[in-house]
Amino acid sequence: MKIDRGAGGDDPKVVLMRMVVQTKSHNVSNIYYDFLRDGTLVDGLGGSVELSEDSHEETEWEQWLDIENKLSDLNNVTIRITSDSVDEPVALAFHAKACNVLAKHRIWLSMLILVAVYGVISLEIIHRTLVAMCGSFLALALLSGIVGPVNMKDVISWSNESTLGLLFGMMIQVHFLSETGLFQWVAVRAYIASKGSNFNLLALLNICTAVFSAFLDNTTTALLVGPVTVQLCHLMKVDPVPFLISEALFSNIGGTATLIGSVPNIIIGSAVPEHMAFMDFITHLCPAVR
Repeated sequence: MKIDRGAGGDDPKVVLMRMVVQTKSHNVSNIYYDFLRDGTLVDGLGGSVELSEDSHEETEWEQWLDIENKLSDLNNVTIRITSDSVDEPVALAFHAKACNVLAKHRIWLSMLILVAVYGVISLEIIHRTLVAMCGSFLALALLSGIVGPVNMKDVISWSNESTLGLLFGMMIQVHFLSETGLFQWVAVRAYIASKGSNFNLLALLNICTAVFSAFLDNTTTALLVGPVTVQLCHLMKVDPVPFLISEALFSNIGGTATLIGSVPNIIIGSAVPEHMAFMDFITHLCPAVR
């Protein structure tokens, strides 16, 4: 297989290799790759990929291979793919792309963008949504500089539609619940039950926030419970900051208990739906949250 020159040009430094393999035979356990120049094996470049033990699952593999001081150019260079079983059929998709010197510093450059985005967000100079969008465009620009122009179809495929759809639906439900006055009613009932005790009110609001966050989006729940808490604190003439901080903590704790309670849980459940169902989260995480 030939190597796509990509952004590497005539002076490549790194080769990005991606492969997807599937076989129905248990006799195939490894895929081997070797670099050849004019049919001759290149020393120091090559390796193997261990396949998934489940023969019905795909094995996805990616590696950044440093070829500096090993290959001065890619003229007449190919990659040979073999398996450890000659007689067994293997379904395989392989792509190798040459990258420039930016690929050697990709981790540090990515960290620099991330730190810069969080720094600007923390300073609150520019609206955080605009900062996040600018950070994503910078990340795409860096990726394009490393591997070449990025296909818009690939960019869209990186988004998790199931996670975004679930968040969108949950935020709509939370919005309509807030319109009914449910959160205000719960806060008032908590205030009455506390009998004027700040500690009791703090505990009751935290419990309510955790319960709501377990079955609704925890971020949106915290945003809706927060203003109600501030109003109650002004009524009681107490500092609302400890209440808001504790509610933020309990919203994350409560959201951990269910599949739909927090964004990480939604992403994990969407990534491995065959292994992590809704009841699995409740069974294993609810006892820990309690």
